[in-house]
Formats: sequence, structure tokens, C-alpha cells
Amino acid sequence: MRYLSRPPSLPAPPDRERHPASAQDTARTQDTARTQAARRVPRTQHGEAAAQVRRRVEVTLRLALEVLDLRRRPEHLKGFAERGVIDMVHRLARTAPPGRELGGAVLRRIHITSAGAAAAEICATYARGRRTLAIAGRFERRRGEWVCTALHLA
Repeated sequence: MRYLSRPPSLPAPPDRERHPASAQDTARTQDTARTQAARRVPRTQHGEAAAQVRRRVEVTLRLALEVLDLRRRPEHLKGFAERGVIDMVHRLARTAPPGRELGGAVLRRIHITSAGAAAAEICATYARGRRTLAIAGRFERRRGEWVCTALHLA
């Protein structure tokens, strides 16, 4: 029995040593990798700082959603958000937030983008029943803690 490395009808594969990847292909691959990495976490000096931002954003958004569902008091947001944001969430909770009749809010995804050395902008999705809704906001580093300075729910 005869073994072939390739069917006889197919041409031989190109020799990689004679045809290296062009500089444009290499640069394009590196740019894509950098862009994808930038989307995952905010651009910070250390990975630990990015993880700290993500944890703080997640806790703050979960607290805000629980206040909207009347499962927590607005005072639980102190230290996590500015007074104006807390008042807005409290007002919205009293006047029925979007989709409350569909069920409790469940945080789904969070996207964080760096907006400078001490600021991050976020967008997130949350679900109520079968409906998906959005949150946008801004967090700033104040006295060593990340604090929500703006929040928009849609």
C-alpha cells in the first residue's frame, strides 16, 4: 500500500521559508491583538488596577439595580456613587424604572473603557424577564476609590 502526504491532484504547499509573511500582515496582526486587549480591560499601568476597577463597577451596578428593584435602600450606594447619582437612582426607584413589571434586574455584561489615568467609562446590559436593557456611566478615582459620577439607564 502506498501512502501519500497529499493527494496527487493538489499542488505542493508553498514553502514558508521562501515566502515569509509581509511586514503589513505582521503589523495588522499586532494591531488587532492590541485592539482586542484594549477592549477587555481599561488601559492601566497594572493588571491589578484594572481588576480593582472591574470589581468596583460590578458591585456598584449590582447595588444600583437592587435599589431600583426596591431590594435595598439608596443609602447602600454611599461611597460607591456621588450624591447626585444616588438621588437619581432613588427617584427612579420610586417612579418605577423601565421594565420593573417584567421581573427583577439581572446584570449581564460590563464593558469598561479607560478615559484617562483616573477615569473609566462603562456600558453594561441587564435583563428583566426576556427584555435586555442598557446602562452607561462614568467612574472616577477619588481619594483612592473608584466612584460612580454619572449613570444613565435605558
